[in-house]
Amino acid sequence: MRERYVIGTLTEKSAISPLMIVRPRLLLTTIVAAAFIALAAGTAVAQPKPDETEAAIRAALKAYRSGQRLEAKAEMERAAGLIDQSVTQRLPDFLPKPLDGWSIDEAEASSSALSASRSYSKGAQRVRISITGDMRVLTAMAFLIVDPAQAREAGAKLIQVKGNAALMTSDGQIQVLVANRFLVIAEGESSDGIKGAFLEQIDIQSLSKL
Repeated sequence: MRERYVIGTLTEKSAISPLMIVRPRLLLTTIVAAAFIALAAGTAVAQPKPDETEAAIRAALKAYRSGQRLEAKAEMERAAGLIDQSVTQRLPDFLPKPLDGWSIDEAEASSSALSASRSYSKGAQRVRISITGDMRVLTAMAFLIVDPAQAREAGAKLIQVKGNAALMTSDGQIQVLVANRFLVIAEGESSDGIKGAFLEQIDIQSLSKL
């Protein structure tokens, strides 16, 4: 099978600095803060009816205006947690469909790690595809990408998958960095070509906008 998922080798000039990695929690907090400021300015959030997340933001604003800083912080953290849940609920939609002749398991998701995964099988072959926004995993990969020598010492190969920086590890994983915020991982007991075929089905462009 032709391994068309590898578009090109990642060069040092195109490597990504760990400083470019956007922390998912920081990103969500920024979104909440932006909504907080908009509400403070009297600008309505573009939704037909206030949802639970917006209610938490409004509660945070009310507490902040009354000088209850800790309560305001707690409400903003609750809003960020609700956004985590919303993102996690959408992640399984980006997991690929099974290849011809492959069966699939139910998708698993975790809002605490901003992740979703699914296993696929065909005979003795097994593939697991995961999407995660875990900052610890993202940071570890970023340092390998920014330092090709370290990646080689770790037995990893720097590649590109659908135009995105990626690693092929010594244990057979293919890890794809998406928009510096998500990591897509293909692993299991199957060929690199099969794993790449699964990765080809993921709408990375849409995932990068999540």
